[in-house]
Amino acid sequence: MQRLTYILLVFLVSCVENPAPDSTRSTLHKKAIASPENDMQRAFDALNQIQMSESEDRFYSTFPGVALERFTQRLPGTIELMSPADTSFIISQSELAVCLEEFLLKYSHLTNSDERAELAELASSAQESYQVFLFGDPSLADVAHAIPRTGTWVMPYVGHQHDVVLVW
Repeated sequence: MQRLTYILLVFLVSCVENPAPDSTRSTLHKKAIASPENDMQRAFDALNQIQMSESEDRFYSTFPGVALERFTQRLPGTIELMSPADTSFIISQSELAVCLEEFLLKYSHLTNSDERAELAELASSAQESYQVFLFGDPSLADVAHAIPRTGTWVMPYVGHQHDVVLVW
């Protein structure tokens, strides 16, 4: 009886400790990596990294609904409430990636161009397109011909989780 118990115990332990075959594990791992939740999290991590990479307080990733509703820009010695937006436009994921890369080149301490490009691409991957509210430059009421790189951009509800603010 003791011998049977011992054999049963060894059998059970070997079944529990036997890992899944590598092919199954790698397939599951790939599915976990490619999930939309992970893509979104990587985009938010990249947005946070951009915020940390510049020291002039020109990029903010904040709670959803905060930036557009109560957006303020600090001017020397004053706080000026800027509302309503001077204009708004829709920007694609690829257009945002280009703009973020230019922003990083101009304002971040990142010196490696590949690192800036990868960070910009990741940060822009949270959505297919973005609505941008432009503050601080009423001369740009018509943005049909080119995406302005001026004023303050507010992108509300990015991924339904963040407002993103860029101060050009």
